[in-house]
Amino acid sequence: MQRAITVAIALLFACKVLPAQTTVTGGLENLALGAQTDASSSASAADGKYPPPMAIDGNSNTHWATAANAQPPQWFELTFAAPITIDTIVLEQSDLTEIYSNAERIELSFSEGAPIEVVLEDRPDGQVIHFEPRTTGSMRVTFLSAHEQKVYFGIDELSLFNDPNQMVRAIMPPRRRWENPDLTAHGRVHPCVNKTPADVERARENAERYPFLADFVENNREQADEWLERGDEWILEMLPEGGAAFAYGFTGCPICDAKWGTWGGARCSWDLPEKVTCANGHVLPDEDHPDPGTGYVGEDGRIHYFVGSWNAWVVETLQFNALRPLCLTYLLTGDERYAEKAAFILDALAQIYPECDAGSWDYPSSPPSGRFCRPWYQVARVLIHYADFYDEVFNSPALDKPSLVEGMTCRQNIEENLLRNGAAYCYEESLKGGLHNGEADYLRGAMSVGCVLGIDHYVDWALDGPYGIRSMVANNADRDGRYYETSLSYALHARDLYLTFSEPMRNYRSESYPEGIDLYADPKFLSFFFLPSALFDCAGHWPRYGDSGPDTAFGLRRDPVFSATDYEFAEVCYARTTGDLRSHFADALTYLTGERGEELRASARDRMWMLFHAGDFPEMSDPEATRERILSSDFFGQKGIAILRAGDDDQAQAALVRYGPSLNHGHFDDLNLNYYALGCEVTYDLGYGLGSTHTQVGWGKQTASHNLVVVDEQRQNIGIGGSGGDLLLLADQPGLQVLEAEAQAAYATQGVDRYQRLVALLGEGADHYLVDIFRVSGGSQHDYMLHALSTQLSVEGVELGEIEPGSLAGPEFEWGRLQGNDGDMKGHPNQPYWTPPPGNGYGFLVDVRRGEAPSRWDATWQIDPARDARLRAIGLPEAGTQLITAWAPGIYPTNPKAAYICARRGGDDLDSTYVTVLEPTQRPVDRNSVRAQQILNDATFTGGSAKSVLDGSVVLYQAEAAGERMLFSAELPETDDYIVTVRHYLSPGYGSARLLVDGEPLGEVFSGTAMDVGPAPARELGTLRLEAGRHELALEAVAPSADGGNYWMGLVSVGFMPEGEAQEAGPIEPRIATAERIEANREGGVQVRIAGRDGVEDRLFSAVDNAPRVYDDGSAVTGRLARVRSDQRGIVQANLLEGSLLRTPQVEMSLPFSAWEGEVVEVDEAAREVVISLPNAADLPDGDALAGQTIYFSNPDYSRNTAYHIAGITRDGDGVRVRVREATFLLGKAVIDGPPLDAQTLSTIIPHAY
Repeated sequence: MQRAITVAIALLFACKVLPAQTTVTGGLENLALGAQTDASSSASAADGKYPPPMAIDGNSNTHWATAANAQPPQWFELTFAAPITIDTIVLEQSDLTEIYSNAERIELSFSEGAPIEVVLEDRPDGQVIHFEPRTTGSMRVTFLSAHEQKVYFGIDELSLFNDPNQMVRAIMPPRRRWENPDLTAHGRVHPCVNKTPADVERARENAERYPFLADFVENNREQADEWLERGDEWILEMLPEGGAAFAYGFTGCPICDAKWGTWGGARCSWDLPEKVTCANGHVLPDEDHPDPGTGYVGEDGRIHYFVGSWNAWVVETLQFNALRPLCLTYLLTGDERYAEKAAFILDALAQIYPECDAGSWDYPSSPPSGRFCRPWYQVARVLIHYADFYDEVFNSPALDKPSLVEGMTCRQNIEENLLRNGAAYCYEESLKGGLHNGEADYLRGAMSVGCVLGIDHYVDWALDGPYGIRSMVANNADRDGRYYETSLSYALHARDLYLTFSEPMRNYRSESYPEGIDLYADPKFLSFFFLPSALFDCAGHWPRYGDSGPDTAFGLRRDPVFSATDYEFAEVCYARTTGDLRSHFADALTYLTGERGEELRASARDRMWMLFHAGDFPEMSDPEATRERILSSDFFGQKGIAILRAGDDDQAQAALVRYGPSLNHGHFDDLNLNYYALGCEVTYDLGYGLGSTHTQVGWGKQTASHNLVVVDEQRQNIGIGGSGGDLLLLADQPGLQVLEAEAQAAYATQGVDRYQRLVALLGEGADHYLVDIFRVSGGSQHDYMLHALSTQLSVEGVELGEIEPGSLAGPEFEWGRLQGNDGDMKGHPNQPYWTPPPGNGYGFLVDVRRGEAPSRWDATWQIDPARDARLRAIGLPEAGTQLITAWAPGIYPTNPKAAYICARRGGDDLDSTYVTVLEPTQRPVDRNSVRAQQILNDATFTGGSAKSVLDGSVVLYQAEAAGERMLFSAELPETDDYIVTVRHYLSPGYGSARLLVDGEPLGEVFSGTAMDVGPAPARELGTLRLEAGRHELALEAVAPSADGGNYWMGLVSVGFMPEGEAQEAGPIEPRIATAERIEANREGGVQVRIAGRDGVEDRLFSAVDNAPRVYDDGSAVTGRLARVRSDQRGIVQANLLEGSLLRTPQVEMSLPFSAWEGEVVEVDEAAREVVISLPNAADLPDGDALAGQTIYFSNPDYSRNTAYHIAGITRDGDGVRVRVREATFLLGKAVIDGPPLDAQTLSTIIPHAY
């Protein structure tokens, strides 16, 4: 039995932190409120947007505006109900400075006494004006002149005070403090950014030590030599002009809708200047589709940027295919030829860089902004490389030759027009503030230039500015080492960003930082990089919640759970730490690599880091604690995610429920279920592509596209309801893994007072199945939505009607049929972020059929016909349920569609308890498969290279010519006749290949070229008689077909099934024979009884609290959850969680109490310990007996609880001292901006939007 600790945590303090304000009023009454207003002119009528009362409504987001182009003097007047005494005004003018003038001189006039003339600063934010007290019945502000005359004068807010003690004061807006900084360059010894002279020596040693690094250096030298052969005039001829168009190429081919790739990955070549070739071979522009350089406008109104895509390809190719090998080769050889060519290319790019300031023209932003093809924050993603390239060739005299820009040297042009220009752009954008990834990009862009040129301010700003890396780590990395944004994809990206701060700062030397800056000394920074993928593993997949690309790949969990990302983070952190911190990452490396550490380095993606920084690999350590944590169920308390894990290897299953808040890059999907079985995410989260597409905004992000309950056909988190909730229960026991969470805030504005989900995995091995109990109270319609990775759906137990016209939103909408190749709706071009009506996603669910469901219903999706993989949902009856089926698109037409079921109930103040059993079934998985990560680790090549994609589930072999091979091997346990099966991946850019076994081709050539991205069906290549032992395999590239593609192939696995086993495997029958729900004698309890064809029966009891309940079959439970498993022999297992009694005809269990509960009396932040007064402390196991178990803290004055992991327990008088595993109790960091605003309010210049 497992017990949870529930404690009532004492309230330590209450503090409301607000964004920085421009004025502090000291709590004085604003005497302007309620006055009558008049003005010399207005931009709108009295009932419009800009009448005079808007200037004194207490809301700075509204304003009064003069008539357009009204010349001064213009006046604004207040008349009071009775005379008032005032001596202070605060004037906030409109911050829309493109069209609103900042007043230079104003006059204050009163009903009594002489007027006062005031000169204002040239800024719109609040300016405080003190004067001698005036008692007056009216006051007029007259604008006499402007600093620069524009279209309007305006007042956001005018406030009046009687302030004899001058408590009203101005706070300088943070932005003004950091404008016009000292950007003096102090010079550095080069290289100095990501490499030092010592690193260069290490690189030469590593190239001799590791053959794969020697190959890397040689490959770069060969590329550099190719660029030496290209003339300077040819480069200038290919280079776009200043102000030219650049583009992603979102809209694709106007002839066939096929894509041609993006930026450096576009299908362009030097032989076809200013042209692109789509995946189907159309070369554009052509006579019918001309592009003068600003794009071709298609018949549907969409703009196709052929030349813009070419321009983007040119600059990206010069950046990464030319400058990278040239600069690296110069750094290692000192051969001036490479520096001269690199200097010329940098100089040529710098010449046009400032004028190419709109980014990609098809990026959805207004106004457009960026440099070259990179919009906004992505400018920094290339600027950091420019700084690195310049650093690598800094010492070459080639930089002191005359520039293409008259009157400058190459060095001057590069520093002024490329590096400083890019840094100024990034710095200016960073002043807008925020703790998001875009801000991190801007900061590191400016920082990289600061590091290479020795500009202290850029380094200081990136380190300790209010949005600097230390603030980001303190606020964005939580106590579990997770990232705050609600997307694992963006979380992993954030780690990549944050890590790029560490090396330049470590190498930085100045008067302020004589020894550099060591970010690795911060334990929270390090926890951010400890196995972030493996700790989130779900049966061999990383979860796609929020804005993450969909996962449709087949992949099985293997031990270790290897991730190239985790491995590279562990390598870096091991190299940069010492002592206990270093041993932590030595354990991680040992877990990931076993005894093959040095060998696995050859498959590392970041070979540049390996070349310059890799040292000796750590000695073997004991990784068992790490392994156990990764394979067990777990939760992340501050993030609000719980993961159940069960089964091993091919039989692994997992379920993830996110109960935490939906923040940046999140979807409206609190309590969504992600279920992993059959080697894939069977519940198929639709994911994310481009955030502005109509499909993303109107469907993929909406609540209805997920697996949960929709209330009243509305999305979650409307209005002030908020987001996120509590973890109520988590347990991992043999044969039972269970979690329960609630997120009442998701539908609080709809009157929902219970929104709660319990998910349990039951069973052993291949017989695992999932029970889902979803409780909702409130609202008038509940839709339990469920879908899977398939459109092949069969339904039993319900008589469905005919297909209805339109969609689930009604006959007038059918957005699911109108999806264009770019994810937008046909007929609605050039409307980024448009939400198709009615706005809740229901218009995407088409081919609707429905029927009444008074009894049990079954819905079965065929996931993979090749292995008879199916997911069956068994819905247990609840009165008034109607079952609806439909299908809906993926994020793009190239992504799989999905078949949906919707179990709908309706009624006033509705109360629903949905009970669903999910059973995955398939034929036995081939136990002799060689999978992607094994292939990559073992691979050698006759040409080309390979890399891991889709987080290790696919190995992408990128050959360069037909006949090149990727060589690997398979180990077979016995001599037999084997059916050989290949699983590969499909993409528009993939080509064709054949498999060779022991040097002989087997079967037909197979093609990976397809418009739809995703796994191909398993393909049987033939049957071979093979001896026990090792066999050599080869994947050989074949010339691409007429359908397009490259010499590339994505390989998932190669399988060897004994022919006899294949013949014995017939149709798979579901194990579950019967399932029923049994009600309790009081509300809030339900029993689920599941019987299998094998005679095994499970009874699962769930209740909303631990009150005593008797069920209709005579069973009795006092507790939140219980489970009894039996077979023909009798009781096999019984579990009781947060309860004191379980009684069935077969078993009775009783406990003296349901949980240990106490009150927090002390918190030791430094030791990460909590002292709890516990009445029954003597019964609580101490030491590490409960290590890894859950402790819940709650407070009646706070809306949610919080959960931590127990690390250890010691006695402390009448109580206990609990040490937690998490890194800290602290939630974040603020920078206080002056004295308190009042008794409860502090102002911080760090924005805490979450």
